[in-house]
Amino acid sequence: MKADGCRTFLLVLILAVLVFTLDGGDSEDEECTTEFKVRRNTVYKALVGQELRINCTIVFCNSSTTVSWYKFEGTYFPVDVSSSSHIKTEWKMLKELEGISFLVFPNILRSDSGNYQCRSGRDVSHIINVTVYGDVELSTVTPTTQDSVNTAAVDIFWPFVYRTVGLMVLVIIGISIWIIPKRACKGKSQSTTDPSLQPQHHIYENDL
Repeated sequence: MKADGCRTFLLVLILAVLVFTLDGGDSEDEECTTEFKVRRNTVYKALVGQELRINCTIVFCNSSTTVSWYKFEGTYFPVDVSSSSHIKTEWKMLKELEGISFLVFPNILRSDSGNYQCRSGRDVSHIINVTVYGDVELSTVTPTTQDSVNTAAVDIFWPFVYRTVGLMVLVIIGISIWIIPKRACKGKSQSTTDPSLQPQHHIYENDL
């Protein structure tokens, strides 16, 4: 009976710890995060003097979210979109809490080549590469991706890994819930001495 009580107590304790942990994870997930729908290795190509528009689709959690564009040249710095700049930004609302931010180059320059990111607070998109050519003719200027096959494979592989690891963790937790209380209670029961096995001392008349 004591062993069963010990096992029940440890089982309840482990379940309480798991519930507390899951509740803590849910509260963190409730924090506002911005989702950027930009594929990895996105590349835009253009000829000098052409108009180029690169875009960043954003799903945000409140209407006060602001979006900025950054360019990498040794370090990331904000793209100049002032009235005196040749680069502009546009915004298109798709639906509630989702829209597209455009970075527009009406007359793109060779110096506009580089890596760009759209940002909102601490959240950032994947890098968008802009390549501007001078004397090379491009039949069309459309967004393309490098190593699209590898990128798709990566997008499929990692979710599979996460699900597998999560399943293994659940299995380990289940085994622990079953084995740990059993061993702990077994050890406790072995350390308890049965009073019936204690040596008994009898007093006989001859000893008196």
